[in-house]
Amino acid sequence: MLENRPDYAAVRGPVQLHTVDEPDPIPDLKQQLRDDLIALIGKYDQYSAAGAIKADQPRMSDLQRNRLDRFSLETLIRFLTRVECRVEIKVVRLSPAAPRIFRFPARVQTEQSRKD
Repeated sequence: MLENRPDYAAVRGPVQLHTVDEPDPIPDLKQQLRDDLIALIGKYDQYSAAGAIKADQPRMSDLQRNRLDRFSLETLIRFLTRVECRVEIKVVRLSPAAPRIFRFPARVQTEQSRKD
């Protein structure tokens, strides 16, 4: 029924707000945080460095081996705050054009929802 409407877009699973032509910024942010953290604690052995960020030695090993898929941005920020650093996020607009707005498909009332 709805699939025949030209303005309807079926959404399956989580909605992704970036497209293929836009690179995902998260890996670059993780890399920057990891590089800053390693610059601060990389000179120590893994056990001492892990203790400084309140993690265990295997997590420190993952960090030193650049296995960033095992860390969230939040975790990396927490590690940096544990070694007395502050992380600031700055938003910079790249183009003067109006931002693209994502529109969700219209909510359709069913017979059951009209009765309620």
